[in-house]
Amino acid sequence: MATAPSVWGLVTNARSAMEAAVLVQQLVDTRTKLPIVVFNTTEMPEASAVIFETLGAQLVSLEPAMPVYDGLMPGIRRSVGKLPAWYKLGLWAQTRYARIVYLD
Repeated sequence: MATAPSVWGLVTNARSAMEAAVLVQQLVDTRTKLPIVVFNTTEMPEASAVIFETLGAQLVSLEPAMPVYDGLMPGIRRSVGKLPAWYKLGLWAQTRYARIVYLD
């Protein structure tokens, strides 16, 4: 059964961890009643994990990562977002949530 709607972000590297922390802080400041879930596609640094947990966000790892087929790699390497853009597709494979709001 899917849970209530959630607001969440995606962390793919150290920079996006900082950006997601700012987003989470802003959501906390607006007193959102929605659960805040932060997905990560890479190992979350301990300092970042502490920040998200302190802010009340739930951390969820997108592991295993979205598979990349060999035939798609040349196009992904040329794309603007490269691999992190591909990993975003894994967000839509999550079945634990009834509704997802993805802020990019």
